[in-house]
Amino acid sequence: AAPIAEFPCGTIVYIDNGVIEPFYAVVLDTGYSMRYGYANNFIWFDLAFVSENDPAIHSATSYNTKYVVKRWGW
Repeated sequence: AAPIAEFPCGTIVYIDNGVIEPFYAVVLDTGYSMRYGYANNFIWFDLAFVSENDPAIHSATSYNTKYVVKRWGW
């Protein structure tokens, strides 16, 4: 999920936080916290994982994450 007005559905984003291997993500929906964050100068993405117990969740969280939009939504 992402702030949908800025990152429309289908947007492909390359994400690198320097901790885990960089990966691609696709924006599929939005949420209040993503829109709220963007309105307050934060870019928040909500990532889906296999389960809430996936150890990668903690490794993927960072305030120093770099992202590059590879393609804007459909």
